[in-house]
Amino acid sequence: MAEQTNTAQKEQKYCKHCGQQIDDGAKFCQHCGKGISEDAPNNTSNTEATEEKPKKKKNMIMKKYEIILMMIQCLNILKILMH
Repeated sequence: MAEQTNTAQKEQKYCKHCGQQIDDGAKFCQHCGKGISEDAPNNTSNTEATEEKPKKKKNMIMKKYEIILMMIQCLNILKILMH
């Protein structure tokens, strides 16, 4: 029974971009949509990907703020043009 558990653990793959578990043989991560490289090891530690999560989350938050600021600028320009 322990052999089955070890075999199951060897077949697990984790996305190197988002750290989520992916299906064996998948070409793309079903969670983030990024491509899965064929040379990625099957038993990748989930902690490696989670270390980058705060940085990616911060970048995503910054992009959202940039989009909001651009929208505000566009509204201000439209407001000026309407007068």
